[in-house]
Amino acid sequence: STTAGRVLTLAEGASGGSTYAERALWVTATGGVVAGGRYSSAASWTTSTSGVQVNDGRGHLLTVVWTNTATSNVAPSIRIDGVAATTTTSGTVTYRARTSSGSSASWYVGANSAGRLPSGAPTAALQAAYDEFIVVAGTPSATLLGSGPGSLYTAADL
Repeated sequence: STTAGRVLTLAEGASGGSTYAERALWVTATGGVVAGGRYSSAASWTTSTSGVQVNDGRGHLLTVVWTNTATSNVAPSIRIDGVAATTTTSGTVTYRARTSSGSSASWYVGANSAGRLPSGAPTAALQAAYDEFIVVAGTPSATLLGSGPGSLYTAADL
């Protein structure tokens, strides 16, 4: 596809009518992959892949690792088909994962109606076939993220 679209959105609130899309993963019109974040009216940031395209008509496993630490904000890492992608981060990563019990957020595959998106995020969902979506708590292992036995990615699955 040569059309951009959101693959995944984490939006504040427990229902679809949230105001802010805190994090999003999307594919650009040129086939690049971008993970971005925005909190409230704060400036947004993005981490973009370079040198790889996923708009080639084949299925791909897109993996994003957002790390939350108590003392720093860390840009996400992006893997495509189990291989770490070369990325560039623009803006200052100013937001960490929600940790307070009073906060709620919902995951959406594709797009939702959130009004404030990270800079550059498309408003529409990527028109594609979606197979699986998982959330892993804690730090995922290199084996899980890789492309070998025991990993999420198996070429035969695509």
